[in-house]
Amino acid sequence: MHGRHASSLLNVVVEPFCNGEPICVSSVDDVTGSLRVTGFGYDHDDAWASNMETFKELTDVSQGVRRLGAAAIDLCH
Repeated sequence: MHGRHASSLLNVVVEPFCNGEPICVSSVDDVTGSLRVTGFGYDHDDAWASNMETFKELTDVSQGVRRLGAAAIDLCH
């Protein structure tokens, strides 16, 4: 990573595969059957507090919530 600004990041589009087969998002249209993915900002302001409440609600009604990311990126902030 060469900077924290979006203009300094390289966007790459890759078609995902698993064991040679293409993968894609599911067609689940009900939150109770879904696995959610999220991320949180570093500033603990009112928006962060609101996001945490939403996170709690989604954790209770979905199959779970995962936070994607890399520790290396977290360390840059």
